[in-house]
Amino acid sequence: MKRFVLITLLVVNILVLSDCCCAFGREESDEGLRKSEVSNSRNNKIAVGTPPEGMGLNPFYKKYLDCEGIAVISSERVDDRAFYRVEKLLDKMLENRPDIRKALVKDGVRYVIIAAEEQVTDIPDYADMKPKAFWNERSRGFGGRITSCGEENLLSFPTDRYEDESIFIHELAHAIDGRGLSKIEPDFKERLKRLYEDAMAKGLYKHDYASTNMSEYWAESVQAFFDADRENNWNHNHVNTRGELYEYDPKMADFVREKFGINEDNDWRYKLLVKQPSVIDAPKEIRSELISKYVWCRGFSILGSNKVSDKAMLEADRIVRNMFRYRHDVLKAIIDAKVQLAVIAQGQSPKDIPHVRKIGRKWFVNTKKSSGKQSRLFRFSAAESNLLESAGNPAAGDNLLIRDMALLMYYVTGLREIDPEYKKRKHVQQYEKGLKRIDHRFDEKVKKLYRKAKMQNLWAGTPAMKNRFNYFAEGVQSFFNANKIITAGNDPVNTREQLQGYDPDMALFIGDIFKHPKRVDWRYSEAD
Repeated sequence: MKRFVLITLLVVNILVLSDCCCAFGREESDEGLRKSEVSNSRNNKIAVGTPPEGMGLNPFYKKYLDCEGIAVISSERVDDRAFYRVEKLLDKMLENRPDIRKALVKDGVRYVIIAAEEQVTDIPDYADMKPKAFWNERSRGFGGRITSCGEENLLSFPTDRYEDESIFIHELAHAIDGRGLSKIEPDFKERLKRLYEDAMAKGLYKHDYASTNMSEYWAESVQAFFDADRENNWNHNHVNTRGELYEYDPKMADFVREKFGINEDNDWRYKLLVKQPSVIDAPKEIRSELISKYVWCRGFSILGSNKVSDKAMLEADRIVRNMFRYRHDVLKAIIDAKVQLAVIAQGQSPKDIPHVRKIGRKWFVNTKKSSGKQSRLFRFSAAESNLLESAGNPAAGDNLLIRDMALLMYYVTGLREIDPEYKKRKHVQQYEKGLKRIDHRFDEKVKKLYRKAKMQNLWAGTPAMKNRFNYFAEGVQSFFNANKIITAGNDPVNTREQLQGYDPDMALFIGDIFKHPKRVDWRYSEAD
């Protein structure tokens, strides 16, 4: 089962979109899909029909395709091309193991395609899962007798929450495990168990989703073997390709190769239909001369006019993704606080864009309640010139988007109340596991660091001494090698190393928030 990042878009006078955002993602995918294999496949000659009455399906299911005995079904919302994509992937995955396909058919395995506009609990087979809100955020597919994944993932929609991996392969791997190989190979489970225990004993996949249990170890390994997994986020390490799997866990790589019968003559690898992220047209509800471009950044909205270059839009996306690579809980809080980013082209003014304001604490904090509770849309801006002047430059400096995202993080999460039930929750999202919730204890720590820095006359003559919020934001800029500052004492504090030497306590504090002890460490001046 895969984790799912909840999506939230806002339009016009702060209407929350869910179905709409997926709908426009569907529309914007057409151009890329027309150039892809699903629109030029022999499978298009096979009509997607309606489910046979004898199947006794819930009336919700309106579409059906028989893939050599495996029924693929969905509501009427799903694009036929998603069915052709499933058929092709099934054929490729099971090409050398017809006995596995036969076992799946015998066990009655069906594949449900979840329309981009649908939540998992909209599907009749999952309608009883509770709490619904948790599961709708938690998952975009399941494996088993009823196996499923999202249409948006199959067809590489620009609003796909998992655009860099295949949920299809992950969930099919679960079905192959429990409904296929376990039935036809008596020693499969025992061999898998030994491999899993051996990997855990070696300390592999520590804190990774693959370490959850041997079923997830199998499914994640299958994804990596077919070059279909994501890398370096809150619950994935760097292993997302076959080559990396062989370097990291060679015994498991050999096991997966054996189970799928892969050899030099049938060396298939998964490929995305359309590479994401991409710049697309803004949703109809907010589209105007001033807001015509859009990038879906893990659920965070980045907007721009036609005057803004695609390069600048994607650079903003790159920065936000990497900055919060290991802190999606923070980015999620910013999304929930109804924050969007507007990229401003040269010759434009932030004042030209509706709802764009300067970032200020009062907007996000009610004196009687936690921060982030306001119901109004908040847009802040980033200048295209600032985004592009240093992009890809080893001497990058003074990236103001990183500073502003640090301020937003502080106002939205660093001032909120302590949640006494946080550690007692039964249902915890994947991106929250192992993390300390940021709340006003964070603020208290920054206050102490700020006072100490002032007593030591650090950061004199710089914006960092304006207040504790700027102190933190300037520190974050320096931590990511994205600052351009010289103190009154002629000390440059623009890189992580300079920050560690100049204000080691702040460097350690920021590192504990953003840096993962075992995974790739990003800096603004480095390529992804």
